[in-house]
Amino acid sequence: MCWENSESGKCVEFGVFLKRIIRIKSKELMVMEMRKRFEYEISVGKKVVWHGLNPKKKYDEIRKKYPGREVAIAWKSRHDILVC
Repeated sequence: MCWENSESGKCVEFGVFLKRIIRIKSKELMVMEMRKRFEYEISVGKKVVWHGLNPKKKYDEIRKKYPGREVAIAWKSRHDILVC
């Protein structure tokens, strides 16, 4: 059986096609797992006022709530992970 490759338009065997799909899906799962290990923190002064995965939504809200104060965003690891 032959499957058409959307990138090249060439015919690909089913086994090769299936391996490619599995490789792509496992990469997507790895990225999702890595995202769970990291999060952002928003602090005002030295106090953390928010933590989560999407600081874009909260940053403006926090800036309005604390006008004139220093607002900082940090990227934190939930586990002991070395990022190089």
